[in-house]
Amino acid sequence: MLPNGLKVTVLENHRQPVVSMAHVAARGDCLRSASQAGTADLLASLLTRGAGSRDADSVAAAIEQVGGSLSAAVDPDFLTLTADALSEHIDVAMGLLADAVLRPHLDPQEVDKVRAQAVASVQADNAQSGNLASRIFLAALYGSHPYAIRSTPLTLNNVGRRDLEAFRLARFRPSAAQLVIAGDITWPTRASW
Repeated sequence: MLPNGLKVTVLENHRQPVVSMAHVAARGDCLRSASQAGTADLLASLLTRGAGSRDADSVAAAIEQVGGSLSAAVDPDFLTLTADALSEHIDVAMGLLADAVLRPHLDPQEVDKVRAQAVASVQADNAQSGNLASRIFLAALYGSHPYAIRSTPLTLNNVGRRDLEAFRLARFRPSAAQLVIAGDITWPTRASW
């Protein structure tokens, strides 16, 4: 555990010169207002679209330049950011991951773009009977539990930049997160992060 409370797990595996990192924040999308369902999904889409000193294109170029990947995913219980890179480029990948967690831009134009894409996706999903059946099944199974609630165009349009930032700050606390680093790394040689 780091002094700030972040739990760190390191799994050394020197067979391949690759490192994978995952920052996992507890309390994904299930602990938010039903009127803002989809907040975590919007945030996950935005975290890699500009952070620190880089805009969205610069983030993508930086990770691609070292042959790595940077992504975010959400489920009801966790919001996870992952970064993969050759071990010789771990500093770049870790820096991008840290920026996404600590200093995302949440640029208003990107927020609008991501929201519009999410609304279009929900509308397309709602046009398919299988997806509608899934929504009904979840409502029947979970009742009023947050697991039953899914985003709609209305709930997505209720989420603004301030809501995203408040959601991020509430969940991305070191004491409520874990960082897992696996691969070609020797701990604590990289403890200066």
